[in-house]
Amino acid sequence: MLGKSIDERPVYVDKREEFGHWEGDGILGKNHKGHLITLVERKTGIGLIFNAGDRQSCRIVSILESLKEHFGDKHKEIFKTITFDNGSEFSQSNSMETAIGASIYYTHPYSAWERGINENWNGIVRRFIPKGSGFDHLTDDILERICYYINTMPRKRLKYKTPLDLWNKELSNIIVV
Repeated sequence: MLGKSIDERPVYVDKREEFGHWEGDGILGKNHKGHLITLVERKTGIGLIFNAGDRQSCRIVSILESLKEHFGDKHKEIFKTITFDNGSEFSQSNSMETAIGASIYYTHPYSAWERGINENWNGIVRRFIPKGSGFDHLTDDILERICYYINTMPRKRLKYKTPLDLWNKELSNIIVV
């Protein structure tokens, strides 16, 4: 285990009733070249995707730092916990916690179901970027369009609302204009 176990994560996170709890994972490209990082918020189902380039753990820290910078002083309300698997790219738990200001937890080895929302989201990503595909052609614009498509799909578990609608509602409660 790289850091805090999912067993240490607050039990209320499992209920998906509080906003700000995320699951994260990586998607490898053809011949293990290229690396995408996905983050999915547990309550709303909103997903984010980033082209990390490779599996170096410092890339994940940089992505989390950019999210903290993007959301400014509201980042602690948007990112409370993130649960990753035990991949080496997620090995810098202390640096990641500092980078995003959230508690980082790890699933048990070979227990993908402990991040089931993220696994399902990655499955939808694979409709656009099938296994065996290289990532060289993926621009930020392409990744944004994939995210937008997935995040605007109504979900049965969300009472046929879209993750984007629920995300916007949650953000409006946090970020007062």
